[in-house]
Amino acid sequence: METLLVLSLCFVTATVATDPCHNYRDIQEPHRSVLFVPEGTDRLLCDRALVTDWYRFSNGDMPTSCVPSYHCGTNAPIWFDGTLPTSPAAGIITGKACINFGQAASAAAYGGTACCHHSLPVQVKNCGTYNVYHLARTPACFMAYCAGKQQVCPIGQTNIGSNTCTDLYPKMTHFPTLGQPYIDQNNNVKFPCHIPYPKGEPDVGFDVTWTVDGQTIVDPNTNAPVTTKLTGDSRDALLDSVHMAGHMGKTLKCNVTSYHLSTPGIKSDSLSSNGFWAGIRASTNAIVTDEKGAEQEVTLESTVPIPCNDPHKQACSVQVEMMSSKDPFDISTSSCTYTLKYDNASHTYKATIKVTATRDFVKDGDQVHELAFRPLLTWTNPMFNGYKIDPIQVTSRDRPHALCSASGDPHFRQIDRKGRLDVYEVGDFVMYKSKVRPFEIDIRTWSCGSYHPCICAIVAKEGNDIVSIDMCEKRKNQIAAPDVQVLSNGPLHSMTVDRNPSGKHFYLNFASGARLEVGAHVSGGPHGHEHLGHMSVGLQAPTDDMEESEGLCGTFDGTSMNDLEGPDKHVYDSHHIHDFYHSWLMKPGTSLFDSQPMFDPRNDRPETFCKCDHSKADCTKGKGNNPSKTNCNGKCTPVQLQGGAHPRDLDYPFEAPVKRDFSSVHIAKRSSFPTPSGITQAMAISSCTHDIQTSSLYSRCRTVLSPESTQHYIDACVEDMLYADGDDFNIVHMNAFDTECQDTVMRDVTNYSIGPNRERIPPADVTTHMCPNQCSKRGTCRQGTCACQTGYTGPDCSVPVGVAPVVSHIRGDGVCDIRDRACMKVQVIAQHLMDGPGLKCRYQRMEVRDGSLHPVGSVIEAPAKFVSFLEVECSLPRSDVSTHDSTVAGFMVSVTADGHRYSTPHPFVVYDGTCQVCDVTGNCTIKANTCLIENFCKVSGEQNYDRTSYCSPSTNPHSWTKDDALIDINSFTASRSGCQCGYDKTKFDCACCKNSGCQCGQVKPHLCTVCEDLAACPSYPDIIV
Repeated sequence: METLLVLSLCFVTATVATDPCHNYRDIQEPHRSVLFVPEGTDRLLCDRALVTDWYRFSNGDMPTSCVPSYHCGTNAPIWFDGTLPTSPAAGIITGKACINFGQAASAAAYGGTACCHHSLPVQVKNCGTYNVYHLARTPACFMAYCAGKQQVCPIGQTNIGSNTCTDLYPKMTHFPTLGQPYIDQNNNVKFPCHIPYPKGEPDVGFDVTWTVDGQTIVDPNTNAPVTTKLTGDSRDALLDSVHMAGHMGKTLKCNVTSYHLSTPGIKSDSLSSNGFWAGIRASTNAIVTDEKGAEQEVTLESTVPIPCNDPHKQACSVQVEMMSSKDPFDISTSSCTYTLKYDNASHTYKATIKVTATRDFVKDGDQVHELAFRPLLTWTNPMFNGYKIDPIQVTSRDRPHALCSASGDPHFRQIDRKGRLDVYEVGDFVMYKSKVRPFEIDIRTWSCGSYHPCICAIVAKEGNDIVSIDMCEKRKNQIAAPDVQVLSNGPLHSMTVDRNPSGKHFYLNFASGARLEVGAHVSGGPHGHEHLGHMSVGLQAPTDDMEESEGLCGTFDGTSMNDLEGPDKHVYDSHHIHDFYHSWLMKPGTSLFDSQPMFDPRNDRPETFCKCDHSKADCTKGKGNNPSKTNCNGKCTPVQLQGGAHPRDLDYPFEAPVKRDFSSVHIAKRSSFPTPSGITQAMAISSCTHDIQTSSLYSRCRTVLSPESTQHYIDACVEDMLYADGDDFNIVHMNAFDTECQDTVMRDVTNYSIGPNRERIPPADVTTHMCPNQCSKRGTCRQGTCACQTGYTGPDCSVPVGVAPVVSHIRGDGVCDIRDRACMKVQVIAQHLMDGPGLKCRYQRMEVRDGSLHPVGSVIEAPAKFVSFLEVECSLPRSDVSTHDSTVAGFMVSVTADGHRYSTPHPFVVYDGTCQVCDVTGNCTIKANTCLIENFCKVSGEQNYDRTSYCSPSTNPHSWTKDDALIDINSFTASRSGCQCGYDKTKFDCACCKNSGCQCGQVKPHLCTVCEDLAACPSYPDIIV
């Protein structure tokens, strides 16, 4: 029931202003009688708006005994607990007015007693023939003071001029009902209001008006309330959706007054229907999402149907555009624009928003955000135009990320445990593996000369994507250049690979936010005679893996007690380090290097999320938003990845992996200083301390990192000087120190500035102002650029000035089979390379005569592409083999880094591998069952153009072989196979004959001849028809 306080107040002029008998307000309300029980549709009385003052009840005094609930025209009647004065001489007496909440109410809960659950102070004065009361406003509705005990007519009836009560207007005994909106035959949305009043009464009328959140809907043209008049048996009114424009997101009600047509001036009080909230609502207005947890879902649902001309409702939709009213980089959503479409199951119009806490790799604490929506702009559905959906509050829980690194030979810095972990064993190891998602990093260690092993290759997997970077695959007397390969099939979806300007650092950025930095290095070997490739690695892992990781990096859970946990869950102590890392050694052939898992459709593509902002929407991201991804001083270059497609498409050589017998490697140990060259321990400590303290970020992090952290890198550096007998690894440890410093500084959100689009801008001193590779200790870093010492150049000052590149070899051993790939790109492995305008290639064509190469024509400059600090790719024209002018041809290729000084030319031989195998000198050997005739490769049985001769390698592999039988064979054989075999009716792979020829039978199943001469078939050559 609804309530409205109805008071008729009359002001009485008193001669004595202070005497309440002459200064009171009159309450003329007969339905305050204790005998009046309101009906279901009656408006209940409520005295909450009563002004505290003196009052006189026109219909009698307040009762002095308990009044049952739902009497006196209200829910909770109020009666006087005491004795009323009967004489003015009694003066003003003070008592209490008791409120009865009903039998179901607990007196103890309100601090009162039965029938007096709560009380109000009241004063009473007798004025001779009547009493006046000093009343206070009630604390809530529906409460009202009782007065009198007369029998009164029900609301809506009168007994004036009669002894019986008669209706003033049609009495509505039920409230009107507002039904679900629907789309009518004219494709308009209607809101139906039904009046449950009996039909068959001609003298009745109803006025229907509409309110939203209590405000009357008016016609903008007339400024009058939108009203529907119903007469006769009409009991239904419709509100057109055009009147809801500007009112969406509010509660709609229809309001009905009744009257007799004969007396239209006397109308009932307005009865209101149930409320209908019209708009687009979210399934919740507040969610909590965790950087470690799964995304949360919020459903948007329109309570109003969306009209369109599609009979199946599939095209009926309305678009909602989201904007974030706070930091758009801390939470991500599945889209920034959502289309509410018809859902056949629920018959509603819905869209689902996925919300996730961005893995931002920054310690910024828990954040409270608001997902806000732009006002809707739609001309096809005017009622939605300008409507703004209520925002959703999102709380994001902050979590830390993990950092694990390995440098030198190798020295691991685990995630939680900060003691040294030195892995002195060769083989394939699990460096890091998530137990809750398809993410894994494996490493391969190999001997760095005669002493401790180094990391020479890594392989990384996320989702179905697998990428390796390999420096293990070197041959004797060759330089091992980093080889970046896609080991999975097809293009990458879960990661990207970039390199820095020096070509020595590679960055694998994963959709999850994980980031793997791989540093490629070359040392001179134990005596400086051999160039040994080795790698340093630094991994940032997202919060998803917290308490769910394993491997050499340890258990990511915030405690160092279990970082030496093996795959069998056994936790080793610091005295059994070897047993720990040996437990993560994989059996040969089982690592990701050699055995890739099958494609899993569940991991096909990472789900993309959006950063929605007022000014733009970026929907190219995963859950991760690692600020380190943008490092490189803005100069990162995407790596052209090899593999994942046919070599012909990539024009990249396939190199058979070097077979390694890990069990045969003997790692020698040098137990103490001095080294063979005379380096003492004191000299090593001094050198390493100096280098760590002069690293790019030492001054920034000397107080940020703990002394223990700094000492870790000094100790690792000293150990490597012992085994390397030199400072080959010093820069590696300087870089590792900078990596930890950078990660620590970038974790702290206070170190960031805010950009014009409210994005976080990482601190420049640990990002854009960093120089690559410590400027090779041959220069000074000046805001991200190395100022090199005299005699050196390049992004990291590692290239000597005035020195031509020194070529080690050409990938693929300098030969290329035209049947495998286009052979128009040459990968040259060389020292002293750097990217820039001076990087060029040049070539000279070569003819192969008498098994050797001979120059032809002039030297021509060719485009060059920088691949790494040890590799450049040269583009060549089509060879004579490609144009079918020869079966073998060659080029002499050389490269330059400065545009002037070229390397010594190296041969690149292209050949047709159909019939021969060639080496880099141009010497070729004919393959079995093939011929090389008139400078063309032919397979055994292949005929010449006039079909009179064929290739017979056993007869002469260099010329055609004649045979008179070819005439009969070609005359009667239509094709080699495709027909039912005469000697075996179950087979259909025998020759098809023509000109009434017959199959030769089982002896020559792919040939036909004249039927009368089948006996000659065994002597026929095996030719290709």
